Amino acid sequence: MSSIANKLGSSFLFISSDLYPESRDEYAVRCIFSFIKWNIVHIIVKAVIVFYLVYVPIKSSYNGQKECGKLAPNPGLYGIYDVTMFAINKGTITPTIYDSIYWKRFVVDKYSTSITKANDKNSYLKIELDTIEKTVRLSSWRDITNVYNLKYTLQDSILNFRGVHLKDTLNIQLKKRKLNSFLLESRGFNWLMSIPIISSF
Repeated sequence: MSSIANKLGSSFLFISSDLYPESRDEYAVRCIFSFIKWNIVHIIVKAVIVFYLVYVPIKSSYNGQKECGKLAPNPGLYGIYDVTMFAINKGTITPTIYDSIYWKRFVVDKYSTSITKANDKNSYLKIELDTIEKTVRLSSWRDITNVYNLKYTLQDSILNFRGVHLKDTLNIQLKKRKLNSFLLESRGFNWLMSIPIISSF
């Protein structure tokens, strides 16, 4: 009988728990906790959206500037070099006779590399620089056969190139300009002097 009574008692408690739901206080507390949870989720979602809308573009722009913008490091041989001696096939030549061959100026900037000939024609070239082996490969954007394969030495402000271009051997000596002169020209100052540099070939 006692076991039957216990079973009946437990059954009554189970049924009564369904018949009498939680009190108002318990319901209010549960609602408050649900509201707090929802607010926390809402704040987290908004924070993630703001992060992707603000931080990610700024970070991407900063990385782009570091790779190829104003924050990018200067390339090797960065600067303007004026030619002081140009020898081809062991013979020194003058700009007046070989003005389409003779280099007048060599420029390495962050965004371009160019050679200005004695006739003031400017050729923009791709540059592949190996600072360990001290080699430079200059190649035309238009003509794949127009390639300079050079070894270089740089001491103080004197740059020397030795190598080949097509079937000719070259020996070129250049003197680097002062950095402030390069910066002034690149920013547009003294523009009359910079016309040969920016003119197109």
